[in-house]
Amino acid sequence: MKNLNQKKEWEAVAILQETRGKYLIQWAGIDPNTKKPWGSTWEPKRMANKALVEDFKKRNLKQRSNQRNSGVQAGPCELKLIGKL
Repeated sequence: MKNLNQKKEWEAVAILQETRGKYLIQWAGIDPNTKKPWGSTWEPKRMANKALVEDFKKRNLKQRSNQRNSGVQAGPCELKLIGKL
């Protein structure tokens, strides 16, 4: 008889994005029904393991550093038109 309290674990490739309470997780492997990679899903932050979260934070920190060093600003920008149309 199966233990209904057992937790099933899935192999994740990376965290792609973050919201206030969730991570967008890219899953490893192939869906046997479609023969395509598993789609990414939004999961509660508590579901991600420590190594996955640390990797995500390191990649974000490196990306932000590269943007600052290249003069590229992250975030929304404002376009101002000068003159008459």
